[in-house]
Amino acid sequence: MSRRKQADLVSVNFNDITFSIGKDKFSQLSKEHINTIIRYDAQCKINGAGIIHRKNQLSFLIQFVIKTHKPFSKITKDDILLFLVQFNGGTLELYKAYLKKFFMWYEKPELIKDLRRGVVAETLTKEDLWTEDDVLKLLKVVDPQMKERDIILSPIGKKVISYFIEIETPLPVMQSWKENLRRWATIAGLDPLNINIKSTRKTWCSWLLAVYGTNRLTEICLSMGHDSVTSIKRYLNVGFRDEDKSQMAEYVEGWI
Repeated sequence: MSRRKQADLVSVNFNDITFSIGKDKFSQLSKEHINTIIRYDAQCKINGAGIIHRKNQLSFLIQFVIKTHKPFSKITKDDILLFLVQFNGGTLELYKAYLKKFFMWYEKPELIKDLRRGVVAETLTKEDLWTEDDVLKLLKVVDPQMKERDIILSPIGKKVISYFIEIETPLPVMQSWKENLRRWATIAGLDPLNINIKSTRKTWCSWLLAVYGTNRLTEICLSMGHDSVTSIKRYLNVGFRDEDKSQMAEYVEGWI
């Protein structure tokens, strides 16, 4: 596929960020769209948002505008749900977060009132319950030397594990996973030096401790498979902001 010719692109300035947008997409952006996005981005910058995060939000809002074909003032909750239904997994949760922040700033919180992360059906059907075969299938992919322990799952966790069990695409080997993580970190502007396949586990542990603190230290320790509480105390002093902890809570709520 050949790259789009420069003549087919339009440069649009959003404060200190410049986007190159195809003419066909630019034609779908009204002055109201652009001015609103500029004002929102300016507020994000004042609030301390990094340039990469702001670029991602800008790219998302442009995509949202083009898909909905409406000015922000005319957006309805149905428009938002119709837009989100085409996504799943991590992308869906990220886009929910973007929409939640934007419409809170836009002073239309009613549009995102029920857009909770990881929304699942209120009642579980028989198909949602694990069978013995499901459990055995999961055990085949873990280290047989791993110590047995109980992992308490929220409804979100049950859904995630079911996706893991049912996935047909071969999972990457550890070395490929490590290389992917470091490549993604570099793209995101992070130092990839100390990022490895244990980073996700360490991140999860630090999130649990940030949200629950020492009140649930024993449960967190046991869920992580540690024999000693001392081994995870180093995660207690990670400098998360209150805003970070609030966002983490929506992911870890109900897991322990």
